[in-house]
Amino acid sequence: MDRITTCNRGQLVDGDGTMIIYHSSNPKPPERINKRRKNKMKDLIDAAIKSTRSPSGVDRCVDLLIRLKSLSLSVKDILYFSKSIFKLETLRRHRNPKIREVSQSLFTSLLKTLYSQ
Repeated sequence: MDRITTCNRGQLVDGDGTMIIYHSSNPKPPERINKRRKNKMKDLIDAAIKSTRSPSGVDRCVDLLIRLKSLSLSVKDILYFSKSIFKLETLRRHRNPKIREVSQSLFTSLLKTLYSQ
């Protein structure tokens, strides 16, 4: 860690691009989140939303939502990616029943993880 740059509140990025998350209310040491994993998560969410714009993208969207659900995110991951995950909220009211069902299943799983703590 030769160079550290301050980002948003509670976040630091070291020289190799690794995110260091630290909240002052958390007595534990900072958690490192790999920048590649962060980008992958955002890419999956963006791709799922983009694929809903065409009728042929329904199966792709469903596959991406299932992949997101299978990531088995921890509470810290869910909180960290909450702004990105919130973008998927619109899919719970999508006109396609398959997308609605899978997105509802994803949110149910995420909420179970959050509230099991």
